Amino acid sequence: MPQSISSAFRTSSRPGAGQAVPPHSSLLTPSEGGCRRRFVNRLAVLFLAVAAAGLVDDGVAWRRLVADHHTDVSRREEVVIDPQTRLLLNTRTSLDVGGQPDAREIRLFDGEILLRQGLGAHLLVVRTPHGRILSSDARLAIRRLGDSTVLSVLHGSAQVQSAGSSGAARQVSAGQRVVIGPQGAGDLQPVQEADVAWINGEIVVHAMKPA
Repeated sequence: MPQSISSAFRTSSRPGAGQAVPPHSSLLTPSEGGCRRRFVNRLAVLFLAVAAAGLVDDGVAWRRLVADHHTDVSRREEVVIDPQTRLLLNTRTSLDVGGQPDAREIRLFDGEILLRQGLGAHLLVVRTPHGRILSSDARLAIRRLGDSTVLSVLHGSAQVQSAGSSGAARQVSAGQRVVIGPQGAGDLQPVQEADVAWINGEIVVHAMKPA
């Protein structure tokens, strides 16, 4: 199994590639989002009333509104956590960033992220309702949609621990993917193009069989 397949999915510099949705960059600071959070807190009572009326689907819209970082349909964002760790958020993605400087934690509510860690990066944990993903020197594509989380390892390796599991974490190496659902982590599979095509702004179309 190759140690890295990142060259196949690196953001392209070719004219026109990945330019449909240019990323917005932001630097993570302790005070980031403070003003926005105060404003959002003032809307909490009203929004909770709307949610109680059944107008919000499973609280997704509320989480997107109060998240540290969220992107809309036509926007991507790059978040610099520290000099060795960067996140690229695909469209319609929301997450919180917490933890300590030497052990960051990402809570991915929905959408897709590309995690890029350089040599000497600190431990980072990505949490979803389905479990935890741990890495310290890797390039990972993580997708949270519906009732599952999909991890694709493009470079390095990561550890996966399903929610509620007391056993040892499973290692996922470069070129492998795993789907984590309500029943735990599935079998290891090769990385699929459809899971990482968004990184270069591509759309994968699967041919339909003739009727």
